[in-house]
Amino acid sequence: YFYLRMSGYRRCALSYDVVFCASNDVKARLNAIGIHNTLVTFNIAEPLSCAISFNDEGPSDIKRIKASFSGVILFVATDLTDEAKGFRLIVEAAKRLKEYAFMCIGEHKKGFTDAPSNVFYAGRIVPEQMGNYYSLSDVVVIPSICPDALPRVGLEALAFAKPVVGSNCGGIPDVIEDGVNGYLFA
Repeated sequence: YFYLRMSGYRRCALSYDVVFCASNDVKARLNAIGIHNTLVTFNIAEPLSCAISFNDEGPSDIKRIKASFSGVILFVATDLTDEAKGFRLIVEAAKRLKEYAFMCIGEHKKGFTDAPSNVFYAGRIVPEQMGNYYSLSDVVVIPSICPDALPRVGLEALAFAKPVVGSNCGGIPDVIEDGVNGYLFA
């Protein structure tokens, strides 16, 4: 949005017949800076190839963990250390919900020494294996503390019929219908 506030980029956006937005939040932000030729289209760059790759065996780590806890809560981020993605909220929730396993997928550059023993790290997972993690989880969380345009994780989770719990910010409310396919929190 910073670049669109600059006059050259704004003029460029205004010169198009339509500017496609990934979410209603992006549309609102563009409208706020005077760009009204916008259209929301919920789209992801790559089809859900993970849906094709489900394997009945599943990853042994999550199957073992699932057997030891009341349920598995899945958190996926490219970089788990990105504060905007809300990993700190995962750690706090895990401290309160000790009967649940919190499976975290993504780059883990810095150590989180205060994470409780029910937080597990799978590291980076190739897209072809993600279907197994979605299938074996009970719920998927998107605890972003800064607006995400349209979190792909939510769309993928819903493709696997998993409920999604997410922050009520950015494009997350475009993915989650509160009380229907998941829950939103402030």
